[in-house]
Amino acid sequence: MTAIWRHCVVSSMLAGFVSANFASADVVDAEFVEAEIEVTRFLVNQQTLEQWIVGSQTSEGTVRFRFELQLKDEIARWNAACQLTTDQKRKFDLIGRGDIKRFFEEFDALIRQANDRSKNGFVDQATYIELSQTIRPMQVAYRKGLFGETSLLRKTVQNVLDAEQRQRLAKHLLRQRTELFETQLDTVIATINRVVTFRKDQDVEFRKLIKEQVPPPKAISPYCHGYVLYHLAKLPEEKIKPLFNEEQWQNLSLQLQNAGRYESTLKTYGMLPDDSSIRQEDEE
Repeated sequence: MTAIWRHCVVSSMLAGFVSANFASADVVDAEFVEAEIEVTRFLVNQQTLEQWIVGSQTSEGTVRFRFELQLKDEIARWNAACQLTTDQKRKFDLIGRGDIKRFFEEFDALIRQANDRSKNGFVDQATYIELSQTIRPMQVAYRKGLFGETSLLRKTVQNVLDAEQRQRLAKHLLRQRTELFETQLDTVIATINRVVTFRKDQDVEFRKLIKEQVPPPKAISPYCHGYVLYHLAKLPEEKIKPLFNEEQWQNLSLQLQNAGRYESTLKTYGMLPDDSSIRQEDEE
């Protein structure tokens, strides 16, 4: 991937928009009618894809160093929770480096895909949309951390740790997620307050309801507000409505009715557990 971070042309994905009109403004000719359609093109090169995923001021070395620090911190947290052996630490380090290698390999493949589909550095709208969808998981991995639920590191935990270690680690991760979730509740409640306008002590009661009824997310992301609304919308109305007067409830219920739209984003960021994760936690 070294070449990807070199020899880049200064550009922006959206600044690469161009259009071609093949008809003359002075001549009206039937054979040119079909050509009078604007063809939308987007400039896509190494730098535009880098900017989209990791930002404009980030080099390959910086990205790699960031991931290596994340890996080191992750293993240190696991060690604090369940006392890893030297061999287990070595295995997790190797597996985590496999995640890092996979990230850069996927980035290289994306560059090749863009080059194969482009003409003079430009792609059509359909290709642009396809590339943006392909790039989304890489954006998420970079922003929320490379070693989430879908990483090789997390998937091999069951094989590397013994039963007691797995149980201790699961409790540690749950406690960690709970603490992070509770630190975000202030912002969530403040956001909802702009819609509902809490009366005295209502925010305290509402926070208690959330802590009792909304489980900590599988991963922490900027979408905690949507996560809370998504779960509250699944509760019976009688659990929430008594906390509010009629006007407040009408305002809040509108948000709850639309909370389903967050589901795709929450799954993308790994905040919602899949069925296998639920079964695994129940077994532990």
